[in-house]
This record gives sequence, structure tokens and C-alpha cells, in this order.
Amino acid sequence: IYIITMENLSEKKLLKGKYAGYSFAEVLDKDLGYCQFVNKLEFLSPEMKEFSDWLSFNDRLQARYSKRILDLTIKRLSSSS
Repeated sequence: IYIITMENLSEKKLLKGKYAGYSFAEVLDKDLGYCQFVNKLEFLSPEMKEFSDWLSFNDRLQARYSKRILDLTIKRLSSSS
């Protein structure tokens, strides 16, 4: 018996769309903006719903978003000096 968990889904590959052939984790690492876009959509195919659910339960999405905001803030402060 194989129990599917959100962690197991990190290696699941998307079958269609912009990132067909990429794993959920690869898409998250490659394109944070796309992941945020998917999470905002109301109507999703079953595959994209599963991806969206995985993103929602994935701490890395929030961590990467927070790091990106911090990096942009530091860059902006550095260029103002």
C-alpha cells in the first residue's frame, strides 16, 4: 500500500501546460510567480488543483516568497545609499 502525502507529491510531474514534464518541486523552484498565479485561480483542472493544494500545504512557497521580499528590500536599500 502506498499512501500519497503532500510530501510524496513533490516529485509528481505535471502532464500539461507551461511546465509539462516538470515535478511540482521543480516548478516551485523555477517560477515562484507562476505558483502564486496558480494559487489564485478559482477554476482548475484536477491536475492543477492537486498542484495548487500541494503549493498551499508547502512551507517553501511562503518561505521563498518571504525571502524574495527581503532580497528586494535589501537591494532597494543598497541602491538608495
